[in-house]
Amino acid sequence: MSVASRPTHGSSPLIGRRAALVAALSIACERTTAKVAPNPPPPPPRYTGNLEDYVPAAGLRWMVTGSPAKLAESQSFRPALDALLTRDRLRAVAETTGFALETLTRGVIAGFDLGTLYLAELPNATAGKARARFKSRQIHDTRERRPDPNVVVLTGINEGIPIGLVTIDDRVVAYGVGDPILTRVVEGYARGKLKAKSAFHGAALEGLQREVGNALVTAHVPGPFDERWQGAAGGLLAVTTAVSAKLVPTSAGHATLELVLHGDFAESNAAERLRSTYMSVASSSTGATLGLASALEARSVTNMQNDRVTLMVPLPLTEIANGARAVTSGDLADILRLTPTSTAAPAPTSSPDTR
Repeated sequence: MSVASRPTHGSSPLIGRRAALVAALSIACERTTAKVAPNPPPPPPRYTGNLEDYVPAAGLRWMVTGSPAKLAESQSFRPALDALLTRDRLRAVAETTGFALETLTRGVIAGFDLGTLYLAELPNATAGKARARFKSRQIHDTRERRPDPNVVVLTGINEGIPIGLVTIDDRVVAYGVGDPILTRVVEGYARGKLKAKSAFHGAALEGLQREVGNALVTAHVPGPFDERWQGAAGGLLAVTTAVSAKLVPTSAGHATLELVLHGDFAESNAAERLRSTYMSVASSSTGATLGLASALEARSVTNMQNDRVTLMVPLPLTEIANGARAVTSGDLADILRLTPTSTAAPAPTSSPDTR
C-alpha cells in the first residue's frame, strides 16, 4: 500500500464532528431567518352604526326610534318617563334582557303584521350578558348559531310564540318576537347577505332619516294607507305616502310635537284640515284624559311644493304621561314588553323584498 493511499488515523471522527456542527449551524440559521407567518386579520365588524339598517322596509307598519340614555337625562322627558316606567320595572327589564334601558345609546322598535322587532345599541360590548339572559329564560327549543365571528343567533319558543335574539359585534342586540323571519332578516343584513331595502331606503320612508335632527324620539308610519284609515286626518291619509313625527325638547316637562304628512296636497287645504283634526281630538273627552286639553296652541303649514304638511304643537309631556298611564293602567314596560302574551303561534310573514 502506498503512502498516498494510507488513511490518516483520527481524521474521520474530526471531519464527522465538523460536518455535524456545520449542519446544526445551517439549520439554526434557516430557523432564524425563516419568516413568521402573520396572524390572520380580525373579522370585519358587522355593525353599520345605524340600527335602522337592520329593519326591512317590506311589511313595515310603524317604527319608533330614539336615544333612551339622552331621554333619561333630559329635563323635558325625565318626569314623563318616571311616570311611565317605575324603578322596579326598570330593574325587572334589566334582569330579563341583560342591559339597562336607560343606558342605551340608541333604540328602535318596529312593528310588522305578525311580529315586533326591538333593536338596541349598547354603550359597551356586553351583548354576551343578553345572550346569557336569553338562555336562562323559560324558552323551549333554544338553538344557538354563529354564522359569522361577529354575529350570534339564538332562537326558541316562548309561550307558543317564536322569539329570536341576534347580537352584532357584541354592541347590538336585536329581539324578534312573533315572526321568525325577523330574526333571519337581521342576520341577513348583518352578514351582508340580504339586499332587500331597509326602512329608510324603501319607497315610503326614503330620505326621512335626515329630518330627525335634534329630536330625541321619532316615529314613522309608511303608506299607502288602506281604506280603514283613508278617512283619518280630514281625509288627508287617502293621499298621504308617509307620516313622521318627532318630539323636540323645549323646557322642563315640555316638548314640541312636529307631525308631518308626506304626499300630494295641492289644492287640498291640507294645513287647515290637519289642524282641525288635531283640535277636535284635543278637545274631546279622550284628549282631556290624555292631557291634551292644555295643548291647544297648534299651528300647521304646507310647504311651497305642496308635498308635505306640518302640524306643530307644544305638549305638556308629564301631564300626557300621567294621562296615558291612567288610561292603560300600566307602564311603558307593559306596553312595550319583550315577552309575548298570546299563546297562539302566528304564521311567519313572507320573505322581505324591496318595497
